Amino acid sequence: MNNETNKFNLFNFLSYLKNKEIYYLILFIILSIFNSFLELISIASIIPILDIFFNQGSFTQEYFSFLNISSFTDINLFTVIIILIIFFVIKYAVSFLFQFLLIKFTSDIQFRIENTIYKIILSQNYNFFLEKNTSTLLRDIQNCSIAFPRIVNSIITIFSEMLLIFLLSLLLIFYVGKEIAFVAIFFIPLIFLFLKLTKNFVTKIGTSLHNFSKSKIESIKSSLDGILEVKVFKIEPNIKSIFEKYSFNTINSLMKVNQIQILPRYILELSLILMLILTAYLMRLNDVSTEKIFTFIALLMATAFRVMPSMSKIINSFQMINFHSPAMPSLISYLNFKTYKRRNSRSYNFQSIEFSNVEYKYPTSNNIIFKKINFKLLKNSKIAISGKSGSGKTTFIKLLVGLLQPTHGTIKINNRINNHNNDNLNIKISYVPQSVYLFDDTIMNNILMSSKKKIDYKKFDKIIKITLLNDFINSSKKNIKTFIGENGSRVSGGQRQRIGIARALYNNPDLLILDE
Repeated sequence: MNNETNKFNLFNFLSYLKNKEIYYLILFIILSIFNSFLELISIASIIPILDIFFNQGSFTQEYFSFLNISSFTDINLFTVIIILIIFFVIKYAVSFLFQFLLIKFTSDIQFRIENTIYKIILSQNYNFFLEKNTSTLLRDIQNCSIAFPRIVNSIITIFSEMLLIFLLSLLLIFYVGKEIAFVAIFFIPLIFLFLKLTKNFVTKIGTSLHNFSKSKIESIKSSLDGILEVKVFKIEPNIKSIFEKYSFNTINSLMKVNQIQILPRYILELSLILMLILTAYLMRLNDVSTEKIFTFIALLMATAFRVMPSMSKIINSFQMINFHSPAMPSLISYLNFKTYKRRNSRSYNFQSIEFSNVEYKYPTSNNIIFKKINFKLLKNSKIAISGKSGSGKTTFIKLLVGLLQPTHGTIKINNRINNHNNDNLNIKISYVPQSVYLFDDTIMNNILMSSKKKIDYKKFDKIIKITLLNDFINSSKKNIKTFIGENGSRVSGGQRQRIGIARALYNNPDLLILDE
């Protein structure tokens, strides 16, 4: 993976969104602006309301003389209350709608990314899976699908909360005047200084967590896949110590991020106290009346009540972006992968498969397994391939099936060169490997392999008898709908092989391959 090529650029995040998602993003921008103005009006109304209730509106009339209201005492207080109730219902409804749609938006992105990565992985050729660690793939499917939507959520949150803070700052400047400018000069850089100091630390933790999660998944997967050997050889203590190591590192990374995230609250509260003290002091120096100072303090408290959560959200959003950015190169890498779309299977009449001067070596090895193999397999013929363990019999079968492509030479089907990627032959060839993989599903579904075609029960029953599965099925409580457990954990080795053979025969193959 080329980290430079796949480096995540925050300013290019739009390129990873679909057109429909960009339209939703524009909708969120509009809702953010509308919601911010509603917040502004709600806080701006505090001074007029307090002044009308307690000072007969004399102070408010000074600021809102352009409304040409002779006296605010003439305003019906009941009418004001009704208007306020309606306004705040609308405000909170818009806020709820914004958050509701945002959660759905990011959840839809997570669903799309998760399924896109999974489809891309499944579309890769067999060599891809020989070179990749399963734990890495599991980690990437999980982490990448979580990281990108959270980054998108953070960007939207930063925009909406910064807009709100900007409007509220203008409101304070309108009411308080130049005194607030000094406070802002002190207050705002403090937040950005905190972000600057913690950026590298949070990014480093995110990178560590991304790596540790892969190792943790690998330790869990390997121990559960090999539970038989773990129990027989009594190596549970060793397995536990390996898991504890990666579990500790993973949880420790999350703990550090959580500890960093609670710090802004205390910085903001300290800044608020300093802001109130400095503002009151500056207003006192300018001979502002005590009555006005208390009114302004009420406004500042109301503003701070709304601004503090906004600042916390902004800080946490920046940290969330830094934390999840290490997973983005993996996502970009997958999105740049070439996908192999399965073509419709040909309906030709199978006659022969021919190997001409075929050579093969695995991509990760310089050892040539086969040298200039010439071989022809005709329809209705029966052959056996024997050789010592490790001589390449299974590799030969993978070439025959189309999972692997020859390093040199050609493979012909009906005397035509075949560049198949297991596409042309997937319905014509059935393969029973050395170790048959069984899904955590019913006996019937394991044989049918979730085929979308109409079930041929007559053929199904015939195959059950041929493979001697009828006694096993009849003795099972739910007959063919009996679940056989994860990877066939509830069936014997012989029953596993019979299910594998039944699966191969039901496919009505032109070529049946039995690997030992």
